[in-house]
Amino acid sequence: MRAVGLVPTLVGIVLVVAAVVVARVGRRTPARRVVVTGQIVRQVGFSRTPLYEVAYPLPDGTWATTVTRAPLSPGGIATLGWSQGAPVPVHVNVDDLRDARLTPDGSLGVPGFVGIILGSVGGVFLVVGLVLSAVALVG
Repeated sequence: MRAVGLVPTLVGIVLVVAAVVVARVGRRTPARRVVVTGQIVRQVGFSRTPLYEVAYPLPDGTWATTVTRAPLSPGGIATLGWSQGAPVPVHVNVDDLRDARLTPDGSLGVPGFVGIILGSVGGVFLVVGLVLSAVALVG
C-alpha cells in the first residue's frame, strides 16, 4: 500500500509538464499594434465575452470592419452596454491592417487557458498523491 500515492503523483507531474509545454507552444510573438478610435457597428454574440462588429479607420481614410470579442473589465465581467456607434479603442496590427481587435496582444489565448487548466488539475493530483504517499509512510 506504500505505492498508493504514486499514481496520482505521476499523473500530476505529467499534467504539469504538459501544461508548461502547451503554454509555450501557444505563445506567439506579439504583433506591433497601434490604437485607433473605432466604433461599434453591432453586437454579434451574447456570451460572457460578447462578440462585436467594429468599424475602424485605415491610414488611407477608408474604414474596415472586423468581428472581435469584447475585453474583460478588471472584475472579470465583459464590458456590456455598448450601443451602435459607441466609440471604442481598436488595436490594429501595423503589419496587417485587417487584423484588429478590442484587446491588446497580451491577452490570454486558448493555449494559455488550456495550460492554466492542465497546470491546476496537475497541481491537485500532485498534492493528493504526495499526501497519500505521506499517509501511507506514516500509517
